[in-house]
Amino acid sequence: MTFRHIGGFLVTTKLTKDILIQYAELREEVKDTRRKIESLENQIKKMEEGAVIDCVKGGAGGIQNYKVTGFPYPKYSRAKSLFYARKAILETLKFDCSILNMVFGSTAGFLPLVE
Repeated sequence: MTFRHIGGFLVTTKLTKDILIQYAELREEVKDTRRKIESLENQIKKMEEGAVIDCVKGGAGGIQNYKVTGFPYPKYSRAKSLFYARKAILETLKFDCSILNMVFGSTAGFLPLVE
């Protein structure tokens, strides 16, 4: 078996079916994470465009209707946090793909790159 030093680790350079399956799954995970990030971006843009309006009952015996307008800070904060977390996950996945390309790119010559 052949080995190569990558980032202080001793890694096998033997390309196997399992490694190709893992690489394909990793690429799918990258695509899925990108879709989730795009969806979150759209949700955040919608939140930033306008205020949220809600009707509540209260007042004299709970029979009066009040219209409450405001910005959804808790929802916005959760969406932004999730957005940054997914961006970090995407960078990690892309790094993993680049490591696989670095290790097996010369032996396989056909591993597609992840952008």
